[in-house]
Amino acid sequence: MKLSKRSTMKKVPLTLAALTLATTLLAASAVLAGETGRSCDERGMFIGLNAGFGGSALDYREGTKSISEEALGGALGGLRFGYAFNDRLALSLEMIGFGRTEDDDDDDWSLGAGLVALTWHPRGSGFFIRGGFGAGGGDFIDPDTDELITIRNRAAFLFGVGYDWRLSDGFSLGLASDAFGMSAGRATGHEEDAVGAAGLTIQCTWRL
Repeated sequence: MKLSKRSTMKKVPLTLAALTLATTLLAASAVLAGETGRSCDERGMFIGLNAGFGGSALDYREGTKSISEEALGGALGGLRFGYAFNDRLALSLEMIGFGRTEDDDDDDWSLGAGLVALTWHPRGSGFFIRGGFGAGGGDFIDPDTDELITIRNRAAFLFGVGYDWRLSDGFSLGLASDAFGMSAGRATGHEEDAVGAAGLTIQCTWRL
């Protein structure tokens, strides 16, 4: 089923860079003010869950011109299972995904990735930086033909920043701004085409 990206798709004007910057500034301000909460001294396993809202877009190059399609809004979420080596550094297996659903199943747009990631708390708690690499895929719409394109097993990356508060010995609540993406491998016929998603999520972490 063909789509009209100007009408059938409800476009949400999200500025993904602004979302990341806003979260970074908020977290940095809290760190500078000394609002770091209680430090986590324990090593061990943990489970994390993120849920929120974000946007997904296709980027590509046409000749010498770099083009970014307008982002489409949808749900953004993730699940992680990992091990904290100390109160600053943790290693985890991450699953992150973005999805939006229109009235017709053929109009769906979804991306997902599985990654190995490191999370670093510079001061032991509060502000954190997260990054990872892995593989991903998904279904998205070609901006020229409005046809559904499917990609699988593409190299994927993850980058995120945020701030969390340790509410008890076993639980932390936070706010995160995560972005992930992958190459489309010229599936659209354009050079250097890539697709990804980013947004803001509420983050919950349970220590086992």
